[in-house]
Amino acid sequence: MSLRERLEALSGLSGYEKPPPHSGLRMDSNENMALPERFQRDVMEAARRRVDARQYPAGATEKVARAISSYLRVPAQMITVGNGSDQILDMLLGHLAERGDAVLATDPAFSFFVDRCALHGMEMVRVPYGPDMRVSIDDILEASARADMVYLDSPNNPTGHQIRRADLRRLAESFEGVIILDEAYAEFGGYSAYRMPKRYPNVVVVRTLSKSFGMAGLRVGYMVADRAISDVFGRVLQYPYPVSSVSAEAAVLALERAGEASATWDVVREERRRIITALRGYGAFRVFDSDANFVLFDAGRACRRIHKALAEQGIAVRLLGRVGESAGCLRVSVGTKSMNSRFLLAVRDLLK
Repeated sequence: MSLRERLEALSGLSGYEKPPPHSGLRMDSNENMALPERFQRDVMEAARRRVDARQYPAGATEKVARAISSYLRVPAQMITVGNGSDQILDMLLGHLAERGDAVLATDPAFSFFVDRCALHGMEMVRVPYGPDMRVSIDDILEASARADMVYLDSPNNPTGHQIRRADLRRLAESFEGVIILDEAYAEFGGYSAYRMPKRYPNVVVVRTLSKSFGMAGLRVGYMVADRAISDVFGRVLQYPYPVSSVSAEAAVLALERAGEASATWDVVREERRRIITALRGYGAFRVFDSDANFVLFDAGRACRRIHKALAEQGIAVRLLGRVGESAGCLRVSVGTKSMNSRFLLAVRDLLK
C-alpha cells in the first residue's frame, strides 16, 4: 500500500471527538471540578520546586508506582504508569491483540477505545446496553465465546453504569483471553476491581488520576496487572519517559493527600444524587442512575434545543444524541455545588 493509499484509509476512520474549548461552566468533560483549586495549586507549586526540567525524568514512573502501591496497597511490581489511561489502553490493544482479532466491548463504550480498535484493524463484538442503561452479564458471557479480548469500562462512559463485582468474577473465571477493565471513574462508584489481577492473571485494571485527583491536564494513568504483564509492558513496550517530571512529582504529592481528595468523592456522590433527583422531579426527562461523576439523561426531541439554550447561558453539557434505545441524550458532569445549582436552575427555567 502506498503512502497516499494508507493516508486515505486512515482519513476514513473516526477519531476521538474532543469537546471544544469554552470559557463558561465546563460540565461536558467529566473533569473533577469539585476538587478545590487550592489542592491543585499547592501540589503544582510543590512539584515545580522539586523538579529540574533540564534533566530527563529518570526513575519518575517508578516513584509514581510506589506512591500508587501505598495508595492501593498492592505490590509496586504490579503497577505500570503511563501518559494517561488512554495511552495505556492503546498500547495494551496494540500489543496484546493482533490485527483481525475480535474485541468484545459494550455498546456504548468509551469511544476512544472503539476508535483505536478500528485503527488497529480489530473486529468488534458489541453487547448492547438495555433501555435502562444497564448491561447483562449473561449477554457478555455469551458474546465472549466469539472474542479474543474483552474491554469493559466500568463505570461505563457515557451511561455511568458499574458492573457488579460478582459478575466480573464470573467473566474472569470463564474467559481465558485478556480482560481489560477501564476504571477511570471507579473512585466515584461502589467498589474497585484493582485486586482482581492477583487472583486472575488475565485481568488488567486501567485507572487514572485525571478524574479522582483532578489531574486531567497532567496526563497520569496507570494499570494494575499480573507481574508478568507489568514487567513486559514497563520494560519493553512503554516509552522511556512517558510522564513528565512535573506530572510525576505532582502525582506523588497528590497521592500523599489522598484523604483530602477522597472527601470530594463523597461530595460528588451527594451532588450526583441531587442532580438525578432534581432532573427526575422536573418530569420532562428520563434520567439514568450513575456510578460516575456525570449523569446521563434523555431529553427526547428537545435535546438539541436544551443543549443550545444552556450553551447560550455559558453552561456546556455533552450532546450525545442516540445512546442505545434513547435518541436524545445529554450528559452533564457533576461539578461544585454552585455549578450544579446553576445548571439545575437553568434547566428548570427552560422548562417553564
